[in-house]
Amino acid sequence: MATAPATVLNSAQREWLKNIGVALDVKATGASSAATPTAEAPATSSSVRADAPKGDSNSPPNPSVVGKPILKQGSNGQDVKDLQTLLNKHGTTLKVDGDFGKLTTDAVKEFQKTNPPLKVDGVVGTQTWTALAASKPEPQKPPDVGPRVAVFLVTDAANNAVKGAVVKLGELTEKTGNTGQATISIPPGSHPFGVTADGFEQAIGTFEVTIDKESQKRVELKRVEGGTKVVLTVQPSGKSNKHDKLDLKATVTVAGGGMPPPGVIQFVVNLHGSTRHPLTPQRPLTGNEASHIENLLPKGTHQLFAVYSPTPPVQGISETRSAEITHIVDQDEKGEDKDVAKRIISKLDDNDAAGIEQEVKKFQNPPMRRILNVMLALENAGKLEAFLEHIDFDKPDRDRLLVAMVTILRKFTRDWFKKFSKLKESDQKAVLARVPEKVKRDFDLQDAQSDPPNPDDKNDRPSEVPPDINILAKLEFHSPAFAEILSTEMALVLRPNGKLKGAEVDVALAKVKQKLKTQSQLGSEIELEAKLSLNAEVELNEPDTKFVIKHIHTAIKGEIQFQLPEIKVLKNVIFTLTIKVEKTCEVIVEGQVRFHF
Repeated sequence: MATAPATVLNSAQREWLKNIGVALDVKATGASSAATPTAEAPATSSSVRADAPKGDSNSPPNPSVVGKPILKQGSNGQDVKDLQTLLNKHGTTLKVDGDFGKLTTDAVKEFQKTNPPLKVDGVVGTQTWTALAASKPEPQKPPDVGPRVAVFLVTDAANNAVKGAVVKLGELTEKTGNTGQATISIPPGSHPFGVTADGFEQAIGTFEVTIDKESQKRVELKRVEGGTKVVLTVQPSGKSNKHDKLDLKATVTVAGGGMPPPGVIQFVVNLHGSTRHPLTPQRPLTGNEASHIENLLPKGTHQLFAVYSPTPPVQGISETRSAEITHIVDQDEKGEDKDVAKRIISKLDDNDAAGIEQEVKKFQNPPMRRILNVMLALENAGKLEAFLEHIDFDKPDRDRLLVAMVTILRKFTRDWFKKFSKLKESDQKAVLARVPEKVKRDFDLQDAQSDPPNPDDKNDRPSEVPPDINILAKLEFHSPAFAEILSTEMALVLRPNGKLKGAEVDVALAKVKQKLKTQSQLGSEIELEAKLSLNAEVELNEPDTKFVIKHIHTAIKGEIQFQLPEIKVLKNVIFTLTIKVEKTCEVIVEGQVRFHF
């Protein structure tokens, strides 16, 4: 057994050891030895701190370990109580009874184990006493681990907020709002996170939440190809007429419901399904929409679509186009007729006489309603009278065009009525659809069949209708075989349509009745010379005069036939007249009248 080395003690040390019960074998040399050698020397004043422990001022002070003996299992007494008290200070729960039993031994070994470099043997010597006497470190104030605010700012590559992204931080989940922000309350520390959104790749990482009140983290999501969609709508859908307005609207959607990056829309048409043609300059997105009004598509079947391009370019988003929409543009009659009018106006402006004549020739075959449509378009453009000046109406097949033009100009002359009366029934119906009711009454046309009027046809030009013609006429007949046979005066009232509104014919036929009968026995024809003088209340031009003479002829013939019914061989009365129009509006008509028997 190893013994403790000899130690030279002074008188004070020896007195202290004697007082604590340590037997000393004092040699002459002054050396002494402990009665019970051990691995640890007894606690000495030079090796043991005897100052009061630090810590809670309300805790009982640590027992002094100065001069404490070596203790082991089986020891008892006050020193063991002091040992048990110190062990309890370091976290054990021993009963302080002064008995060094197994529990106390286990507690000593556990203390030695947790306080290296003490030897773990259950024996309490100087080093163990010293370690026990050391004050237990005052526990550090626990850190503030209360929740902090963690803010996620979720954007795409163009720094546009991503709405509706799902943010998971640790075990907590939140969605981003319109600003792309999600706020989560969580204790400080390092937390794993993940961010997902429709149309984007998932983003994962670690969020270092500091002890500051708020921590922020910006997460940039990468778009997945195909995450953007463009939808085109066209109203009216499917089919429209040329010059109709088409309302085109493109809506850009982003997977997940967020707003698309700023960009532009190009509206495009494949004309007749082949030629790609941009309809407008690029239109900027307003929100997620752009629109355009189109009314210049030609007749045919076309494909319409819209192309979206982000500006500036965004990673993961290339040019995105909508599905194609097939749209048929038909040409209604009115639209085509407006195009004809535009061509004529262009040639009038260029003073292109040859081009105008080519357009005139095209009016020989179209239905009358189409000709009237063109004339109305010219009238609304203030070009109809200029067009009228370029037309040679002496050429054949121009009567239909003249009737249409005069109808739109609303200058309803007797010549108009004459040419109108020669039109075929379908043409007359089309013309009457544009004739005012008063004019129809003046020309006795109110009962004639007419096409339904078109309420869209606007013609504010007032109607011009010729007045009734009041005519005073004097007709004198004589024959080489007879003296004066017949002298008559007539008062005629002709309506604008040339029909007799009233007639007073004073023909003294009774006086010459016998002469005519006698003459008829001499031959089959009586040749008479006649002189007719007309004086009208209105100015009569040559066409009007011819018109009047025709009806005077009819009136005289009818009167003769009415008053001489017994002359059955009377067949016809023919005027062969030369007309001279005087400046005084007095018309002198001279010529021959033949009565056929």
